[in-house]
This record gives sequence, structure tokens and C-alpha cells, in this order.
Amino acid sequence: MFVQPLKNAIEKARLRTELRHYREALERSYKDMSDFAHTASHDLKAPLRRISAYCDMMKEDAKDRLNDEDKGVLDRMGVNARRMQQLIDKLLDYSKITTAQEDRQEADLNQIVRDVIEEVSPENQPGDKITAGDMPKAHIYPEKIRQVLMNLVSNAQKYRDPSRPLEVHIEGMDVTDHILMSVADNGIGIAPEYHQAVFQDFKRLHTQEDIEGTGLGLTICRKIVQMHGGDIWVEGEVGKGSTFYFTLPHRRN
Repeated sequence: MFVQPLKNAIEKARLRTELRHYREALERSYKDMSDFAHTASHDLKAPLRRISAYCDMMKEDAKDRLNDEDKGVLDRMGVNARRMQQLIDKLLDYSKITTAQEDRQEADLNQIVRDVIEEVSPENQPGDKITAGDMPKAHIYPEKIRQVLMNLVSNAQKYRDPSRPLEVHIEGMDVTDHILMSVADNGIGIAPEYHQAVFQDFKRLHTQEDIEGTGLGLTICRKIVQMHGGDIWVEGEVGKGSTFYFTLPHRRN
């Protein structure tokens, strides 16, 4: 009479052991990826800095011997080196999403939003407004959600409509089983056919010459929101601004 319960207990013990082994292997994999990202970042950024420095030195020291075409080549080399540095920084941010150690905790979204607004304010132009409503508390990874909001507000600044002052409004509300966050702006907007595509890795709707970027900012936002068990999407039209929404599920006891 005890045979079947014993078999069940043995099977559960075996599954728990396998699960622990898989978890440990996954953690080792994450650590290896993080170590590689940090090493690659350092090793790649150092020569890029030297390339930029050499370009600047040549433009200064040899400016009397360079023609306009030579100076243009040096300028393009410097610009591309800086773009590569930005891409490496974003790739490092991307790798940290799942590897950076942070406890999920009950946090005041009001404080996080205030910190974000204060940090991005130096990029504001005269007449720009970044406002926020009253926020609930949420069970989150605070630094990661701060990064999501930073990316969304920075995007609004980057993709502003040059014909009018920028307006950004951040809202958060408690909705049944989750918290709904939104970041609305009056920028250049996104055509509906690209509302899904903008969250893909390296997806950009504008050339580097028009607006600089790496195409990873919204990918990072998506990954972080998914870590919380939520969803992220965008609504809006070209010329009418964009509103990014994301959900943060309530803590499950």
C-alpha cells in the first residue's frame, strides 16, 4: 500500500534535483555571459577611445596639411567610433538585465519617477515640460524599472517634434490585478504598422544621420517588463505623439 506514494516521492525528489541542476547551470551561464560582456566592453572600448583620440590629434596637429576631403574622412571616423562606443554601452546594459543582482521589493514609484525627471532635465529645451501623476507602490526591481522609465523619457526627448516644446506625462494606476504605467509625449509619433517592430532588437525607424541611436533601448524595456511578468506596448500616430504602456503585476503571495 505504500509502494505508489513512495514512487511518487522518489520521482518528485528526482525532479527537484534536476530542476536545481538546471537552475545552477543557468546561473553559471548568466554569469559567464556577464563576465564576457564586461570583458568585451572594456577590450573594445579602449581601442575605440584611442581611434577617437588619434582622429582629434590629427585634425589638430595636421590641420594645415589636410584638405577638406581628408578632414571629412577624419570626422566620419570619429563619428563612427563614438557610435560604436554607444552600441557597446547599450549591449552591456542589455547583458545586465538578467545578471545584475537586485532584490524585488515594495517600492515607491513616485520617488523613482522624481529621480528620472531630475536626471533627464538637463536635456530639456526651453518650454519643455515633464510631469507625472500620483503613483502607487509596486513590487518591482527598482533600478530596472528606473531604467525603463529613463529609456522611455529619453526616447521622447530624442524623438521630439522640433516645431513645438516637448511635453511628457508619466502616469501610474492600480488596475485590479496589475499596475498600469504610461509615458505619453507629443513627439513625432510612430506609424501603427511599426508599433510591434520598435521593440525588436536593433530595430530603428530612422537613420543615424537623422537621429542617433542603437535600436536597443526599447528592447531593454521589453526584457525588463517581461522579467516582472508584465507586457509593454505603444499607441499613437505620426505627428500626434506616442504613448508607451507597460504593466506590473501585483505581488503574488
